[in-house]
Amino acid sequence: MVEQFYQNAGVFLAKLFADIDASGIDIGNWDIDHICYRTETLARYHDLKNELRTVGKLLIESEVNGRPISTFELVRPLTWEHRSIRLVELPAPKPNKLRAEGFEHIEVVAPTPLEELQNQYSACQIDGTGLEKVFNRELEIKLPSGAIKFHNLSLASVVEFEGNESVFKATQSSGILELLQPYGALVAGTFPLGITTEKSDVDILCATLDPVSLKTLLENTYAKFEGFEAHYKLKAGKPILVVRFRHENVAFEIFAQDLPAVEQTGYKHFLIEERLLKLGGPLLRIAVKSLRADGLKTEPAFATALSLSGDPYEALLKLDNASESELQLVLNRAGII
Repeated sequence: MVEQFYQNAGVFLAKLFADIDASGIDIGNWDIDHICYRTETLARYHDLKNELRTVGKLLIESEVNGRPISTFELVRPLTWEHRSIRLVELPAPKPNKLRAEGFEHIEVVAPTPLEELQNQYSACQIDGTGLEKVFNRELEIKLPSGAIKFHNLSLASVVEFEGNESVFKATQSSGILELLQPYGALVAGTFPLGITTEKSDVDILCATLDPVSLKTLLENTYAKFEGFEAHYKLKAGKPILVVRFRHENVAFEIFAQDLPAVEQTGYKHFLIEERLLKLGGPLLRIAVKSLRADGLKTEPAFATALSLSGDPYEALLKLDNASESELQLVLNRAGII
């Protein structure tokens, strides 16, 4: 049955990518972070969940809207041309709602504002209701054979962040994501990557053309929180607002500048690191965590682990838009894979 699952995935991806090409949708080297397979009955959900346990690791199972949803990391990834898909999302059917079994959609990490994609592909059948989400907004394009969903944070990073219960709870109770939603807030940094140290904080990137007003808003809301501080620093002659505070023993750091969060250097570094960890597996994760424990910041730790020469921040940026095979070559040269 598992081999049939892999074969069916290949058939689904062939049809879906034919539709993607026909619709003029270009995802370049963007990462396909997972694929979704729906079951028709709850009994079938449990059967397939047990089958997937034999070829993968159950990362999380949680209840959403009255039904369980599981996420698996496959030992042998699903493949399509030069891409690999390691995560499978397996939702049980919603109560009293019939749905045919099979692959339904893929989800892609888009390093671009979702509103730009919405405008670019406005001729397609678009569902933009996910843009209203506070955490990890999404945009869906429906195609004849399935759907493609875009978001700015991978499912693996969402699972990692939400799985850190104390940090996720502190983020929710602080209200910071709701407050910064109009500013396109995006969680990045080491918590969703799963490479934290005792000094790690929750990094939140956002955009503003009026840092003074945003500073006032954050002061009015969080000035009484432990360790609150707010200051500006200059980058290329432009001000960046940096705000820090602690809540429920969790440190937060907010960066705001006149760029969408997905175009900021911090997010670009995060996205590259996320892809490298996905391909490099436990060996790279252990190496990076060890270097960070020794005192290195995140980007220098990655550059050292990968034997990248020159300025570590610039060296990582050079991997922006690299294909999966190009990243694998970097990992291979460093002896990671």
